[in-house]
Amino acid sequence: MFVVFKIGPRNSETLKEVIGEHFEGILCCDRFRAYFKAHGGVFQFCWAHLIRNFKELASTCPKDDAQRLSQRMLDEAKRLFHIWHMYTGGDITRSELIRLFLPIRARMNACLQKYQASESAKVSKFAKNLLQCWQGLFTFLYHEGVEPTNNIPEQGVRPPVMWRRIYQGNKTDQGATVTERLLTVIQTCRMQGRDPIEFLTQAIRAYRKGLPAPSLLPTEENQLKKAA
Repeated sequence: MFVVFKIGPRNSETLKEVIGEHFEGILCCDRFRAYFKAHGGVFQFCWAHLIRNFKELASTCPKDDAQRLSQRMLDEAKRLFHIWHMYTGGDITRSELIRLFLPIRARMNACLQKYQASESAKVSKFAKNLLQCWQGLFTFLYHEGVEPTNNIPEQGVRPPVMWRRIYQGNKTDQGATVTERLLTVIQTCRMQGRDPIEFLTQAIRAYRKGLPAPSLLPTEENQLKKAA
């Protein structure tokens, strides 16, 4: 329902400013180390990032073990998404989804167990790290609304990233505050199917008249518009 932007250093302290000291929800993210410092609860690690990690391992490490591990995990990831799309398309139930994932998870685990003993330090470390994150790879199977990828936030952040490349970011803290608030409004309105220019116009008029600002809470009317 919302996109919230926070401009600051990419570290655990910035994340805590957004989600709080004791976040009780499911954190969907890549495996950037700052997330582990800020959140001790349930994770869902993004499979789109994981697929890039598998490909990067094969392209940066010439060892045979790296090629084999990468290919085996990519093959299983392909099966993973095939079954996931069957579920999202309404072809199977959640209980069937979980059952069909059992052999995929078993093969992935066996693969990682094997290659954590690799003579290649890079391959061994990679496999061990994934095993340590094991539970966070499949949270989406058991929680409605959790997806295997982080694509929605990635899509939300893409326009601001392009803007930053063009304008080189902000020069002051005040400018960063204005930017993160504008980005929050614009991307949230777009997600809810609302016109961000109309919302900003209403906000400015309300401010000049001393009236309460319009709300970013989604209304039933806006949800129906988005669905249409």
